[in-house]
Amino acid sequence: MQFIRVSRKSSIKHNSKKKLYKNRKKIEEIPLTTIKLTMYTLRWIFLIILIYVIVSMFILAFTQGLGFLSQIVTLSIGGFFGFFMGYFGWMFAHQLMKWISGRE
Repeated sequence: MQFIRVSRKSSIKHNSKKKLYKNRKKIEEIPLTTIKLTMYTLRWIFLIILIYVIVSMFILAFTQGLGFLSQIVTLSIGGFFGFFMGYFGWMFAHQLMKWISGRE
């Protein structure tokens, strides 16, 4: 009479897969983690840009006087209005395409 030995390999594989899946992040958590990392990185980038702008303005103020401030203010206002005109134009075009296609 011959005995058939049942292997426990399959249960070990199954248990190791369970542990593997428990250690993985859920798919819903990945975008939140990515957004947190992106926001943290953007904070540092904006801080570096802010420091650069402040230091540059002080250097320009000491070397050239305050005449450059009028140029900075003029270009800043122009850039502000240009950005929002482009954004509102894009929103208007998007809404117009919805109206034309009949989607709401």
